[in-house]
Amino acid sequence: MSRRGSNGTNMRFEARRHIDPARHWYAVATTMHAERNAAMEFVGNDVAIWLPHYRALTIRRNRKVEASGLFFPGYLFAGIAPDRKGGTDVLFRNRFVADVLRDNGKPLRLSPPIIQAVADRLTGDVKSERMAAAAALHVGEIRRISRGPFASFLAEITELLASGRVRVDVSIFGRATPLELDPDYLDAA
Repeated sequence: MSRRGSNGTNMRFEARRHIDPARHWYAVATTMHAERNAAMEFVGNDVAIWLPHYRALTIRRNRKVEASGLFFPGYLFAGIAPDRKGGTDVLFRNRFVADVLRDNGKPLRLSPPIIQAVADRLTGDVKSERMAAAAALHVGEIRRISRGPFASFLAEITELLASGRVRVDVSIFGRATPLELDPDYLDAA
């Protein structure tokens, strides 16, 4: 039982969201408290939406109360197919949209990898995915680095870290240089 006046909060996040990289993504400002209404109207117009939210279980007056909240109140992310007729006009035809984030007067298109990074940070369990990928690797194994500044270099796995990352030695200029990488930077065997 909690002390009077205190309330413990237990937050739960939505399942990990995968952002469609084939769509053009925009940050849309909605009218006051109309984020969910705007999202429902977009779904009917074949627009992918992401409305980042969470649920919180709090204790008020010795009762558990579940509430939900938005990470970005007043905003949502909308993804439009690149071949859609009319382009971004569909964003402005939604009656719950106040405006779209702009750059020099034109709707600002957001990079899907950036939105995916935000989604992973807010909702994803990226560490457990890295841990699962690292579990397939073995110390002493040699793999090619597939991307990043050391792409195409050979790396010898020296340690699997608790964070899910991998410590490797890369031969640069005739000597071993230690690096830490995510497991997905290494090619499959």
